[in-house]
Amino acid sequence: KKALVGEIAMSNELDALGTALFNGQLPDMWRKLTPQTEKMLGSWVLFHERRNKQYKAWAEEGEPMVMWLSGLSIPETYTAALVQ
Repeated sequence: KKALVGEIAMSNELDALGTALFNGQLPDMWRKLTPQTEKMLGSWVLFHERRNKQYKAWAEEGEPMVMWLSGLSIPETYTAALVQ
């Protein structure tokens, strides 16, 4: 907040973050923490909201009858566990 109102200098990271958010792009500092994607910011947020909903329902209601595989971090491990 202080950098936005000019009380302190804005770092290059904060400037890049603000620019990316303004342009609707996924900020590089966030991109490092997520699986590789070419999604724009809006699509990326919707994807993570759906993913969170799936994980929450799984935790509260048990394993679902139908699994959204692309919503898993590493779907290969889930399918390998099913085979075992």
